[in-house]
Amino acid sequence: MPGFLETLKFVQKAFNGVSDKSGVPYWMHCFRVAMYYLELFPNATEEELCAALLHDVLEDTAFTRQDLRDMGYSEEI
Repeated sequence: MPGFLETLKFVQKAFNGVSDKSGVPYWMHCFRVAMYYLELFPNATEEELCAALLHDVLEDTAFTRQDLRDMGYSEEI
């Protein structure tokens, strides 16, 4: 399974050129969600943090569940 940093790089690439309504790169939203999750759950696993990073990828990009599986992510993520 890809680790946190590899997942962050993937999310940056997946949302390349996409900004939120205030003009901030959209991938930063995914990063903030992961950091907030870590704040709430200090003992969060790397898998949980990767899931937090990936939370918008399937619904907001062309990547599919199969793509994520092919990259090594578990079904749970």
